[in-house]
Amino acid sequence: MNSNIALIHVKLSTREGHQGLMKTILIIDTYQIYLYGLCSILKDKYELNVFSDFKSIPITPSDLLVFGFSVDHFDPCLEVVSKCNIPLLAVVDDGSKPVIKDLMFEARPNSYLHRSSLSATVLNAVKTTLKGESFVDSRVSPLLLDVFRDETNNYTLTNQENAVLKLALKGLSNREIARNLVISLPTVKYHLKNIYKKTNVANRKQLIALFAKYPFIGV
Repeated sequence: MNSNIALIHVKLSTREGHQGLMKTILIIDTYQIYLYGLCSILKDKYELNVFSDFKSIPITPSDLLVFGFSVDHFDPCLEVVSKCNIPLLAVVDDGSKPVIKDLMFEARPNSYLHRSSLSATVLNAVKTTLKGESFVDSRVSPLLLDVFRDETNNYTLTNQENAVLKLALKGLSNREIARNLVISLPTVKYHLKNIYKKTNVANRKQLIALFAKYPFIGV
């Protein structure tokens, strides 16, 4: 078996007997021990069968790609995952900080998991991402927020504009933003107008598209 890759077939039905759809998860990790540990965690909860061993990325369609890497092996990993057209769950740790920005911008994972996460968090991350939603481990959020702050600083947004931006990206309406920040509705509209101008977008839809690489903002 290739020491860094596993392709697993996961039936999303619990051992209590609730039936679900069959899903295929591709796992790639430069840390062999973590790869085996992740397979073990999934096997504890779901019906799991390792059905293929291979030396390179298979053609077999998958529903989810879970990938982890060391910084030294980041470039080849990025080359592979950036070409994948399936949901991505990135496994990172504190040492990943030097490459977090490239990971976010080029691979654009749907979800992020910390390598030290407990099994319950791993299961939650996999289940959430398979449902088409974003999951961000609380220990990863600070790394992502650092990149977000650097990017928004490039737009020279004020503190209040940043606050409005974050709530807008979470999907709140203008009225909801006003209530959350205890400001008037015209003030919210004024800040949004400035944000659109500074980020060179015409409306909220374009603004959300611009920041789509930050799924954690809406989590």
